[in-house]
Amino acid sequence: MTEPVALATPRRKATTWIGLVTLMIMVQITFTRNQCQTTDFVVDDKRPQINNASTNSTIHNNTTTLTTLTTDRTPPEPTASSQKPQQPFTGSKITPLSLGVDLFEHVCLTKADSKDMVLLSYTEEAVDLHSTLNYHKKQVDALHGTQGRPLKQWYTDTQKWPLIQGDTLLAQPLFSNPGHCISDYMMPLIRDRYERHTLPKTSSPEYPHWLQVHWRHIKPYEPHHYCNQLLQAADFVQEQGYLPSSEPACFERLFIPATEQLRYPFNQEMIPIAKEEMELGGHKLLIIGGANLTVTPYPSEALYEFRQTLWHNLGLKSEPWTEQEIQKGGGPHIFFYNRFGSKHRHWNSSFEVAEILEHGYHVKVDIVGAEWNDFNFTQQAAQYNAYSHIVTVHGAHLANLIFSRPRTQVVEIVPIVKTRLRANESLTRRQDASNPRDWYGPLGWFSAFSRQVGIEHFSLHAEDHIHNIARSNKGMDINATRAAAFIASRFGLQLRRETVANV
Repeated sequence: MTEPVALATPRRKATTWIGLVTLMIMVQITFTRNQCQTTDFVVDDKRPQINNASTNSTIHNNTTTLTTLTTDRTPPEPTASSQKPQQPFTGSKITPLSLGVDLFEHVCLTKADSKDMVLLSYTEEAVDLHSTLNYHKKQVDALHGTQGRPLKQWYTDTQKWPLIQGDTLLAQPLFSNPGHCISDYMMPLIRDRYERHTLPKTSSPEYPHWLQVHWRHIKPYEPHHYCNQLLQAADFVQEQGYLPSSEPACFERLFIPATEQLRYPFNQEMIPIAKEEMELGGHKLLIIGGANLTVTPYPSEALYEFRQTLWHNLGLKSEPWTEQEIQKGGGPHIFFYNRFGSKHRHWNSSFEVAEILEHGYHVKVDIVGAEWNDFNFTQQAAQYNAYSHIVTVHGAHLANLIFSRPRTQVVEIVPIVKTRLRANESLTRRQDASNPRDWYGPLGWFSAFSRQVGIEHFSLHAEDHIHNIARSNKGMDINATRAAAFIASRFGLQLRRETVANV
């Protein structure tokens, strides 16, 4: 027979209630103790923050040992927080990490007026802070220096503005123009990575957060923007780490390129050549980028590392062109880009030059015109990687030489500039040139980096076009016979038998 279930007696009910009351008192005491242990600095729970779990790691540059935060490269989701930072805030500071990047710690970025942005620093004396590595201050001075504020103002500003924790890269300015992207923004980042070796062989992107400042002359952020794509292909950032910068924000660690408009990253061997060209022809090569570049050569190895990363991530070929590849099909396969469809500097005689070459030499010419404007980032990279010989007029598209394989040969038809230096067009053999300039032509914007990475870059000056005729519908004129002869001599093209017989 089943035993009946015992019912609670009045005494057992009393015991149960006493236990519950005791438990509630203990919970209340514990909650009160925890409240007493909280910080006395109360943060508005609505203040957006981005938290980044970080650990310390040691990295080295050429002169010193530095400590930085980073290993968790995954961009976290914005969350609200009411916890005071564990380390006491002692003020803002700027640390030169390399000759490419400065680290700004505990600063805020806000609009000074309706057009530009400025950095705010926080110190006891409210002094302005300045970077020691700023070679060139022609543009955006505020981002290489700060406006000082009292130390206590940091707490007020970080209550009303988001505080971005961890490492953030300031991407300013991100031009849609590939040439300006490479020279005006990427060069210092490339150098910084090389000098500090901040990217392990097996890693995710360098910076978990990055933002593009909305300058008055820069278009809003676009995911498929050339420079955004290049930053991602180089493993500096990933798209989901982008932070909008339309509103003020504060940063624990903000990495800012130390130079701007570094259009002539000369290595040690190029510096004396550039100086000589300035003296001979009045060329303004060293004006943009700052005179300090003459004593601080750009490391060619940094460009090699950058190219290796891009080739790997984009699945492009990295091996030097072999003679067997070049001669496959009976002769070189040349890529012409004539900039048809562009508002200025289009090459009027491109089809005539191609016809002269194909009829007189063992070559095949592919011409791309207005359709180039529809090429996306990866298509542009693949196009420059696929051809051993390239002929084009001066323009931003030449930044894609960064994807070209070693031993690529390129003829750049350049506008008239303020220099009387020219390649010697009468030469037909390299060994007959008395100096490299007679064979290749003077240094230029794109040849300053291409010649360092195994690309033979020649320059041929146009006859009546000036570069700074902005948005002129007038094309670039160059005599077709003259251009074809220069291309044939520099590329070492072989005459067809029937052409030799006629001669």
